[in-house]
Amino acid sequence: MAKLSQQSQKSNANNNNGVTKVKRTRRSVPRDSPPQRSSIYRGVTRQSISVSAYDDEEAAAHAYDLAALKYWGPDTILNFPLSTYQKELKDMEGLSREEYIGSLRRKSSGFSRGVSKYRGVA
Repeated sequence: MAKLSQQSQKSNANNNNGVTKVKRTRRSVPRDSPPQRSSIYRGVTRQSISVSAYDDEEAAAHAYDLAALKYWGPDTILNFPLSTYQKELKDMEGLSREEYIGSLRRKSSGFSRGVSKYRGVA
């Protein structure tokens, strides 16, 4: 077994012609500014505004914060101070993630308001 490993070392040395390869790593360049976003708020895109899901960027940012609080808790990064959401934190306690996200979607301006008795018909 030792003889085989010595032979493989010799063949590797011969194949590299005495040059050892250095493994490249990705260079991370620190940024002075955040990457280009379509909104100044975390979790908000122009698409969420343009499809009329929310009236403005701030409303979409609040909805993102509430969803983030439900999924990741109060230690997550938010757009607005945690104290902004004290009432909502109490409201979300008794609901599952799916139920709470559904309630957020129903509150958005893009959700059908029950104009028809048929589902999906506005």
